[in-house]
Amino acid sequence: MLKIGTKLIVQTAPANIPPQIANNDVPAPSRAGNPLDGTRIIEKAQEYLGTPYRYGGTGPGGFDCSGFVRYIFAQFDINLPHNAAAQYGNGTEVGKADLAPGDLVFFACGRGGIDHVGIYSGGDQFIHSSSPRSGGVIFSSLSSGYYGQTYVGGRRILR
Repeated sequence: MLKIGTKLIVQTAPANIPPQIANNDVPAPSRAGNPLDGTRIIEKAQEYLGTPYRYGGTGPGGFDCSGFVRYIFAQFDINLPHNAAAQYGNGTEVGKADLAPGDLVFFACGRGGIDHVGIYSGGDQFIHSSSPRSGGVIFSSLSSGYYGQTYVGGRRILR
């Protein structure tokens, strides 16, 4: 809600944001009165694009994958554990075809089960703190390449 005299500044999206986010091609906010939707989660998460990966990192100086997810959701008063496998125990299961922006997506990249997490952003993309060599917080494809091969499932925290 804007009040008279409030300045609204609209910025263009940086080049490294997927087109569906840059063009606002995300589901409309809920009409049920829920002020927190996945779009707001993604907007907050993309503020940290390029933040370096740091093992055990939980803040803007550096994140590991679950630390990033935990930090973003904490900005909206949602408390999640700092462990990808433990985060998988939260929310409700959602099928890959039914993922919505703000849902958590999980991967088994090693041999010990779920060990990576990100936030689905729509259009087969997710944002996550990847690795030092990948550039830290980045967008990646959910279905192709490395993450397409290691995908385990999705969980809905919101709604």
